[in-house]
Amino acid sequence: MQENELAMQKALAQKSYIQIEKRFLGLKTNITYQPTHSPVYSVYLEYDPQEGAFVQRILFAKASEIPSLCTHKIKATVNGKFRLYLCASKDRNFAALQLSVYEDFSFKPVGEIRFVIGDEARKILQILM
Repeated sequence: MQENELAMQKALAQKSYIQIEKRFLGLKTNITYQPTHSPVYSVYLEYDPQEGAFVQRILFAKASEIPSLCTHKIKATVNGKFRLYLCASKDRNFAALQLSVYEDFSFKPVGEIRFVIGDEARKILQILM
């Protein structure tokens, strides 16, 4: 498990609306967004410098600015300079996002993990996926 996956799992465990269950002798982890009982999945998305900078702008924006920023689909790439670690509920009512940038031969977090729920989560997920 990568360092940012451990950090994300610890951060998710602190949220009252997230349930984490270990199964099969601790080898499998099921994460659920409790208000809607929706399973949570995780994915890595990589971006070129231009799209990565835009993702960074979205992640640091105030909630009131999200609708005006989420106007076009962001295109992921292979082997990008930016890497987004994303955990989202299947019903798109919850997301946890952390952006990293490739520097000095490794990915380093750009900021803290951002947690979004409801309309804000749906708008962000719509342009990312």
